[in-house]
Amino acid sequence: MASKSGQLAHQEAQREAAMALLLEAGAVSECEVDPGIYINQHRGTEGARDLGLRLIKVKDRRVSAFKNRVELSDAIDLAFGDADDRCELCAKRAKAG
Repeated sequence: MASKSGQLAHQEAQREAAMALLLEAGAVSECEVDPGIYINQHRGTEGARDLGLRLIKVKDRRVSAFKNRVELSDAIDLAFGDADDRCELCAKRAKAG
């Protein structure tokens, strides 16, 4: 059984890989002002999922965090769910001044 810290590291690696696929597919964008804030581009996850599946077939290192297609798909869904409609930090700054 993997250690709790090992599991967390694996989950974070999957999240990062999934977010990179979403970025490359244009499903999300990163805020230009606040790095690490991802904005939903309302294009869905299909492009990221297709890209990930193609990369799994050729054993690309960008998808090495995933044991199978189900893990890839689940991680993409979770990462996409983390994306917001806007950067709340930018919205707060705009509202303040």
